[in-house]
Amino acid sequence: MRNRNNTLKAARILFTAVLAVVLLLANDPAMAWGKKKKESKNEPSKAVNLDKHPTMNFYKGVLHLDVYGDWHLDQQPLSFNRNSRISETSGSNGGTTLVEGRTARVTAANINGTLIVHRVTMITPDEILERGGYSVGKVNGEPELGSSGTPQ
Repeated sequence: MRNRNNTLKAARILFTAVLAVVLLLANDPAMAWGKKKKESKNEPSKAVNLDKHPTMNFYKGVLHLDVYGDWHLDQQPLSFNRNSRISETSGSNGGTTLVEGRTARVTAANINGTLIVHRVTMITPDEILERGGYSVGKVNGEPELGSSGTPQ
């Protein structure tokens, strides 16, 4: 019986010593038990590495479909991937398809002359008129004083 009591006392002392060492070595007692430390609001969030993605630019032009089924924006070929999106085409009742001959605004990365498409947005003729895309008339110079072109 006495031997058993000595063994229990030694086990308790050993357990207490190990627990004390773990708590002393850990900066935060919660970390010693495997709990995550709550992030304080003063710490900055981790930055996102944007160098992995190519630079995107906006391109505007007319869409063309060649005989091989490849799309071009004016003369530049378009390349679509699983992340490419086509915005809702107006007048198609919610459709998202490319239309040959339509003016489009493309957000893409230009890689060796090929546009890697992120988003394609069709531009309606009304929107082109609103933004002043069509030239209504050209003036070859300033009107002369006293001519019929100047208001009186």
